[in-house]
Amino acid sequence: MKQIFKLIWNNKSRNAILILELLGTFLLVFGLYSICTMFYMNFKEPIGFTYDDVWMIDASSPEDKQIDQKILKTLPEYKEIEKATMMEGNTPFMFRYWRQIPRYKDVKKPVITFDAEDDFRDIMSLNVVEGRWYGSEDNASKLRPAVINQAFQKDFFKGENPIGKELELTERDNVIIVGVIDNFKYGGELTFTEPQLFIRTLYREPLDLPYDVRQRPSVWDNNMQGTAGDPIFIKLKKGIGKEFEQQLVTSITQEFPGTNVIVKSLPEMRESNMGTRLIPTAVLLVIVVFLVINIFIGLFGVLWYNISTRSAEIGLRRAIGANTLEIYKQFITEMLMVGLLGMIPGLLIAIQFPLLNAFDLDGQVYYVAMALAFATVSVLIVVCAYLPSRQAALVDPAIALRQE
Repeated sequence: MKQIFKLIWNNKSRNAILILELLGTFLLVFGLYSICTMFYMNFKEPIGFTYDDVWMIDASSPEDKQIDQKILKTLPEYKEIEKATMMEGNTPFMFRYWRQIPRYKDVKKPVITFDAEDDFRDIMSLNVVEGRWYGSEDNASKLRPAVINQAFQKDFFKGENPIGKELELTERDNVIIVGVIDNFKYGGELTFTEPQLFIRTLYREPLDLPYDVRQRPSVWDNNMQGTAGDPIFIKLKKGIGKEFEQQLVTSITQEFPGTNVIVKSLPEMRESNMGTRLIPTAVLLVIVVFLVINIFIGLFGVLWYNISTRSAEIGLRRAIGANTLEIYKQFITEMLMVGLLGMIPGLLIAIQFPLLNAFDLDGQVYYVAMALAFATVSVLIVVCAYLPSRQAALVDPAIALRQE
């Protein structure tokens, strides 16, 4: 091993270029594996809701800011619709990340927030694991009821039972937690789990409640002036096909002239969301593979040249009894040591990502990516070193020494 490092040092000017190339290659491969590992780990987690037979109605009217609520009240008339509801904030399979900043004791951080009706759980088939979903039994509550997910429970309560606990909100009245769901990956299978807060909101029942069922933070109202209404979600009865879509749009526009209506099915929105998230990764994959191939073609050429200039050294080793396997071992080990010198700085850079909690990803994502990148670059080094090493192993010692 000492002799190998001495040989590397004697050719330090050539090896320095190889080390820099391998450092860049390692970081490129590490970045690609980080993204792929993140998507794979996210995909393994249950999405937490069902989207089959669920459609979204997006309605807007330049003259009526409450057109969404008026449409919602007419939907029970359709025999094809099992249930209908509205939700403010973050629409499933769309890139929306509306957050509130709740506080519980000393914990305060932004969380994904949904203002949802009582029927939202049934339409999305959310799984309540503790407590219950809010409903009419909360009409006598002095505070707005809310439901959280398990990620919220872990971050804010740290093993404490959250049911019945009060949360402070920065721009609206406090809420009281009545239940916990396992998850609601509204961004799709490829997204990771974030703390989520569901706050009870009613659109159709002007009940005399101790709390304001339509209370929204001032920032939300200021940002939403003059825009489309909130999305309506409908759960269709079994067997209802796409032909009902045009019938529904026509019926709504006839009843509410001047209204712009768009109907989308959640399965279609999921496919679009999946493509949008995967296309940049596919482009990055092509770029990284192209760069890695070019780097290793160059690496192969440099190794071939380096070994061809060391024919005297190879001939002398063969003359004193070194066999073919030992020649292979020498050059492949030497190239692996050069590769290690390039990858160690890369590992030192990569280890900072989990330590600094970069991009709020699970540290396991980066550790797996580091291991895969290290293995991939090592295998590529062996592959690139094999043919030049084979050439060296076939050198005739008498011819090599005579030429020198």
